[in-house]
Amino acid sequence: MNYIELLTASELHQSRWLWLIAIPFISLLVHTLVSKRYLPSEYFDSKMSYWYLNHNKTFLFSNKKQIFISVLFWLFFSIALSGPEYPQDTNIDFNSKGNSILVLLDISVSMNTRDEQPTRLLRAKSELLLLVEKLKQGDKLGIMLFAGSPHLLFPPTSDKSAMRFYIQKIKPNILPLSGSLFGKALKSAQDTLLDINNDATTTSILLISDGDIENERQTIENINKLNLIIPVYALGIGQTIDAPVPSPDNTKEWVTLLNGRIAVSNRNDNFLKQITETNKGKYSVLTDSERDLDIIYSKGIKSKKESVKSNINWIQLYHPFLLLSIILFFYQRILKSGF
Repeated sequence: MNYIELLTASELHQSRWLWLIAIPFISLLVHTLVSKRYLPSEYFDSKMSYWYLNHNKTFLFSNKKQIFISVLFWLFFSIALSGPEYPQDTNIDFNSKGNSILVLLDISVSMNTRDEQPTRLLRAKSELLLLVEKLKQGDKLGIMLFAGSPHLLFPPTSDKSAMRFYIQKIKPNILPLSGSLFGKALKSAQDTLLDINNDATTTSILLISDGDIENERQTIENINKLNLIIPVYALGIGQTIDAPVPSPDNTKEWVTLLNGRIAVSNRNDNFLKQITETNKGKYSVLTDSERDLDIIYSKGIKSKKESVKSNINWIQLYHPFLLLSIILFFYQRILKSGF
């Protein structure tokens, strides 16, 4: 590939420097305005101003020549400063090895709470469908459900049609055991991912839950003892105010405690943040926009992958432009000195 082809396919490292090309035109405009303003009009008619400014053809030609050289100088100089560069072919296919994401979806009784419309679980399903659309080429997604025990709904796959099919099949209370065993679920999720892909740098766990748990401190201690090597990201669902928990059966409207009081649930940000901070992930709260997915997927999970791009070797193309600008600079100085 010759230099012209490289230049055509190049990128500018700092394109804002191209604005320097405006300097000679601004200078010419200012010079013209100032020259007309300070014409000695008291000595001759104003109609003679053009002749006064351009009376010498040799001077006029020289002046235009200097303007032309000045424009070329600033053009080449601004291109050199903007840093044209071409990415050298490293034979790396950034899309061939995507991320394997295993979603750990909480389907405990508290996920039926209606502080998120229509319920927390249904909102989670809608969010998963949005995530499917955001997946880039080479990425794989799987889902593991958990409550009292974890259950792999489907392993990571790149088939988006299969993802949508299984996500639509998720229903509340489909697991036999109730509860929220986070530690057991996280360990099972990591084992599943490592069985499929031994490279922990391209695998991630996405925990979607309200974080509602009774023994928070003990659960965090148990999770820390697992020494997870796969990053854990979390998406918190629900409101931070207490909301009544609907009963999983039709015998009563709400879940009631042993003392007869109605069970309530709220989103536990502190618990979910501790999980992600300990395991090198990010935490976000479900929003009405896609900002939460941007934090977790684009700026979190995919940022590990995008960092590989820094290994690209760039061919610098600014040298000829810098050399030409230096030559024009000294040539312009020679013209002004009268040689």
